Amino acid sequence: MIFRKLVVVFSFLVFGIKAYSQSPDMYPPTVPEQVEFNLFNIVLYIILPLAIFAGYFGYRYSKRKKQRKKEEKENGEK
Repeated sequence: MIFRKLVVVFSFLVFGIKAYSQSPDMYPPTVPEQVEFNLFNIVLYIILPLAIFAGYFGYRYSKRKKQRKKEEKENGEK
């Protein structure tokens, strides 16, 4: 148990130092810009993801419904 904790701490130290050494030092920090709320951005960032989620869950629901009908049909025939 102690060995496991030491390995985890050591690996975090090693990989953390590597990750920190990869960041550039001489570049100026970026200034984030706000997203404009025009029709294209609303459709792209709000409506499209909601449509993808709704389509995915609708597909899962219809697949599950077909599976249940198939199981009921098989159980009813036996």
